[in-house]
Amino acid sequence: MKNDIERRKFLLRAGSMLGGIGLASLAGCANAQIGSRRQPSNGDKERKKVTKYLVRRVSEVPKERSTCGYRQRMITKDDCDKACFTFLNSHAAGRHHHNKTTEFYYVLNGKGALELDGDRVEVEPGTLVMIPPGIRHRAIGDFESLIVGIPSLDPADFFVDPE
Repeated sequence: MKNDIERRKFLLRAGSMLGGIGLASLAGCANAQIGSRRQPSNGDKERKKVTKYLVRRVSEVPKERSTCGYRQRMITKDDCDKACFTFLNSHAAGRHHHNKTTEFYYVLNGKGALELDGDRVEVEPGTLVMIPPGIRHRAIGDFESLIVGIPSLDPADFFVDPE
């Protein structure tokens, strides 16, 4: 399926698109559950568990309703504090902002718009939008996107704006 291929390509290219932070950097992230190995710690004989890689499939991650629509949290702060990845079906999104996290919306399917501090930016497949901290934003329309948050979104850094 073309969408699955595009999602995989995006995840593989994420490191170069986001200034060197990508899946390869997950080696230093805590709490990953797949592909771990033992590695020496600080030059001594004690060994600690280090993440080699982490694999998640959209089909295996539960959907949940969020302010933005229906999301599937692929990689969360519990997996990695450097970046989080969310697959989003935007729908009836509420305006919100983050004080610490920069979000990158990469549109995979559908058409719509992102409202960014009152400006309206039309989006379609292949559009990448960077939303710095403090920008009030919401999705308008029904479209699928992959959202990358840097650093990983902390639930305490999510602020819904009054309508």
